[in-house]
Parts: sequence; C-alpha cells; structure tokens
Amino acid sequence: MRSEAFFTGQHGHYIDDTYLETEVAFSLLRFNPAEGNFSPENTVDDKTFVQFLCALRLYMPRAGIIVSTREPAAFRDNLISLGVTRFSAGSCTGVGGLKVDMLRENLLRICPDLKITTIADRLTDSNLMRHFSACSVIVEGFDKAEEKKMLLEEFAGDRRLVVSASGIAGCSVQSIAIRDYGNCSIVGDFVSDCNKEKLYSHKVLAVAAFMTEKILAECGCYE
Repeated sequence: MRSEAFFTGQHGHYIDDTYLETEVAFSLLRFNPAEGNFSPENTVDDKTFVQFLCALRLYMPRAGIIVSTREPAAFRDNLISLGVTRFSAGSCTGVGGLKVDMLRENLLRICPDLKITTIADRLTDSNLMRHFSACSVIVEGFDKAEEKKMLLEEFAGDRRLVVSASGIAGCSVQSIAIRDYGNCSIVGDFVSDCNKEKLYSHKVLAVAAFMTEKILAECGCYE
C-alpha cells in the first residue's frame, strides 16, 4: 500500500510538471466494512491514512486533496488542518447492499429529518397499485421504456400526480420541456435514447429540476 501511495505521488508530480495548465488533485479513498457483509481483505488504518495524506501534502503543496464523507465525522474534522481541500459528498458505502437502502442512506445524509420507508420489490403491473395506493404523488425512475409505459398506463386518469421523464440523454438542454397529459406530467426532450447516447450529469440534473418544479407547484409549496 505504501508503494501505491508513493507512485500515486510520482504520477501526480509528473502530470503537474508535464501539463502546466492541469490542476492536480488526489482523492484518498479506502475500503471500509459495509452493508451486504462486505469486509475488505486489506485495510488502511487511521494512522497510515494520515501518513499518506501528509506525505502527499508535503510533496505537492499546491495539489488538491479530497477525502470521502464515508469517513467518520470526528476523523474528517481533524483532517481539515492537515490540508484537505475538499470532502466528496453523497458516496454510497453499501457494497452489496440493496439499492433502495443505499438511496435511503444518501437522502438521510442530505436531510436527516426525512421519514423514508423502503420496499425491496420488483414492480410489475400486478403490484403497482398495491405499492402506490397511499401515495398522492408518484415520481417515475425506471430505465426501460416499457416499464415507464406500464406505470403511466396504470395511473393515467387517476387522482394522483404522476411525474415521469422521457429523453434525458445527450448534452443539449435547450429542448427540455414539460408535457401534461391529464394527471401525468412528462419531462425531457422526448427524443434522445439512453441506449444510443451518453448521459451527462448537467442534463440529468436539469430534467430532475424540471420534475421538482412540477411537484412543488402541484403540491402548493410556492407562496
């Protein structure tokens, strides 16, 4: 592990010297025990972690150093004075855990006061109504077009608001729009296909922002 840290520093120094306009940053990550009975074979203790951090800071004083928020809060607080420049947020620690539980964990990191109930089940046309019977707003997050279609057809004409996405791939955000069909609102460019084009975070976030605006407006959250 020490050799890996050494060569990481050497590589960063080479990039810094060779590409003068490049900003170099080191992200200090380590495996920790997590949900799903995951236990790493090789661990880095706190003392070794701090030694790696200090060595990189002394070797490259201008480089950025990033520490993950999966590290304990007390440990992170003590690292600030050692030259950490950024903490990465929203990382999932649950290797092998259920996706719904990991999403719940990340949402609670953002807003600890949330009350979240998770259900680990595959949604089908036979159980959709059972799972969503008590919901006043349904936000669709399927990947496949046929699953989106299944949900919209099930709740079309229903009393509850359904917000869905269609067309989030590619990089252009100019064509993003909201189309309302009764109680269903669909957000996106309605053309791009994730199977044929790349996903870019700025467009995905833009579509999510439009969906959020629709939900807040419908729920009367604006003054």
